Parts: sequence; C-alpha cells; structure tokens
Amino acid sequence: MTPVIMIDQLVERIKEIVQHIRLETTDPDIQRAPNVWAETVPKKSASEPGNSDVPWVIVRFIDEEEDDESNLATVRIITGTFSEDEREGWRDILNVTTRIKTELLKNPLFGDNHFRIEKPFVTEIPEEQPFPVWIGIQTAKVAMPMTDEEGGYQSDVFW
Repeated sequence: MTPVIMIDQLVERIKEIVQHIRLETTDPDIQRAPNVWAETVPKKSASEPGNSDVPWVIVRFIDEEEDDESNLATVRIITGTFSEDEREGWRDILNVTTRIKTELLKNPLFGDNHFRIEKPFVTEIPEEQPFPVWIGIQTAKVAMPMTDEEGGYQSDVFW
C-alpha cells in the first residue's frame, strides 16, 4: 500500500465525488464534471482547442511521515474552475472544494479501507486568482498502513 497506490485510489474516490457536478468550460455551450488527475494536468496535443481541460482536480503527493505509532501522508488537492464572471466565479470553486471536503470527511476510508482521510482538512481559496480560471487548494493528511521491519506493510487491510 504505497503512496502511489494511495494517490491513485484517492483520484478514483474524488472522481466519484465530482462526477455529477456540472461546471462551465471555455466553450459556453458545454458544461461538464471536472477531470481528475494525479500530480498534474496532462499536456494537450496541438489538435486540442483552447483551455478545454478546465474544470479539473489534481491530487498531489506532498510528503510522508512515519513514526512508531502512525504513517501519515500529506496530500494536496488542487481544483480549477472556469468563469468569466469576476463577481460570481469564486462560487464554483468554493462549491467544488466544499463537496470534496464534505464527502471525504463523511466517508474517510478509501482504497478498499487501506487509507483514511484525517483531520485537519484545510481549504484555501487564494486571494490572487488566474482569472478566468479560479483555483482552490486543499491539504489533508492520509493515514496509511505502517511499514514493517522487512519492508512490507503490517496489514493487508488497514481498518
């Protein structure tokens, strides 16, 4: 149950959470759920028009700290939405980040119960925004199985 597996499983969980949300894109005729990726937004090919990747959610590994009692990873969840409305664009980003936080804390176990979201769960909407893209940043701790002395994990199922 490595950090790579944890990130991949968290991506899948967040995909489930945001799948029914409909948000603006750069095409005024299209609304869709955010794409969810690990670590970064993939590069687009030259044939892809405009900024079609917005809205998106990126799940990024930050660090891991293990001691004799716990193994905690820090993850950052970065969300991007699109709105040309300077007075209302912040609402979409806050709605998406709130939905992600609420669902992850309501059901903190994921990855077949190998991983658990821990509090504190921090959400930040930076004052400076790359308009017309709106960014939200969330930071959470994820409890992971501990490493045993032989380099494996102490349990196949964590909880």
